[in-house]
Amino acid sequence: MKKNYVAILNTVLAFGVILILAGLFLIAHIFSDIEAHVPISSIAVIVIGAFTLYMALVKPINSLVFFTGLYLILLGSLYMFASSGVIPAGISELWPFSMILAGLSLLLTGLYRDRRIRFGFLFPSIVLAVLGAFFLLFSLEILPVTFHQILNTWWPLSLILIGGLLVILYAYLQSPANIFPKNTDENPDASDDENLSRDER
Repeated sequence: MKKNYVAILNTVLAFGVILILAGLFLIAHIFSDIEAHVPISSIAVIVIGAFTLYMALVKPINSLVFFTGLYLILLGSLYMFASSGVIPAGISELWPFSMILAGLSLLLTGLYRDRRIRFGFLFPSIVLAVLGAFFLLFSLEILPVTFHQILNTWWPLSLILIGGLLVILYAYLQSPANIFPKNTDENPDASDDENLSRDER
C-alpha cells in the first residue's frame, strides 16, 4: 500500500514538472518573434534541469542536486526567452540576471532543505542578488557611466563593502546557537524537574 502511495506521488510530481515545462515552451512559442530562433541548447538545459530536480525531489540526495536542477531550469528559461524575443533584450545584456537566479535558487534550496530561511543560505543569496542587480545596471546601460569608470574611481568602496560583510558575518557567528542550533525535541526543563524530584526523595 505504501509503495503504491509513493508511486502515485511520484506520478503527480512528474506530471507537475511536465506541465511546467510545457507552459514555459508554449509561452516562448506564443510570444516569440517570427524570425526568432529558439536554440536547442536552451531546451536541453531546461529538460536536464527538470530531470535533475525531479530526482532530487523523489530521492533526496543532497542540496547541491536540488540547487543544480532548479538553477538549470531558470537559466535555460532565461536563455530561451531572450533568444525567442519574449524578453526585449539579448543574453549579452541579461547575463547578470543569471547571478540573481543563482541567489534565488540558493534561497529556495535552503527553504527546501530546512523548511525555513537560514542565514547560511540567505547571506550568499542576498550577495548574489545584489551583485547581479549591480552588474545589470551597467549591462542594460541604465547608468550613464561604464563599469570600468566606476571601478577606476570608486574601487576602494569595494574594500569597505567586503569588510562590512565580513564584520556582519563575524558578529553573527559569535553566537554558538547560530552555528549549532539546539534540538527543539529536547526539553531541558524536563530533566531539571526530574533531578529536583529525585533530590526531594
